[in-house]
Amino acid sequence: MQLTDGPTDLVTLMTTCPDDKTGKEIAVALVSDRLAACVQRIAGLNSTYIWRGTLQEEQEVLLLIKTLKGSVPAVVERVRSLHPYEVPELLVIPVSSRNEGYTEWVRSNVEQAAKSQPE
Repeated sequence: MQLTDGPTDLVTLMTTCPDDKTGKEIAVALVSDRLAACVQRIAGLNSTYIWRGTLQEEQEVLLLIKTLKGSVPAVVERVRSLHPYEVPELLVIPVSSRNEGYTEWVRSNVEQAAKSQPE
């Protein structure tokens, strides 16, 4: 398998959820709505952070959302509508190297959603 380098429309969004039930709800909604080709849920994440002046230690579930750059606004809107956190983490990670077959698979699963979004 050969990786391709350079600009692409493939991105990964990252967010955390308080539990697997919430993570699954968000994942199913994004994939069912064809806003993402795949959402990976990684349980057992331990997060340490300060919220409103207090040190917090929480177990969370990490979501890795595979989508296209043109779908990001719709993905962000959908995650915010389903997410229980007041300020959910939403980080967009550009992809610089990829397997073209995988990239085409992602495009085939989110193409309709991406086409309907303004650039």
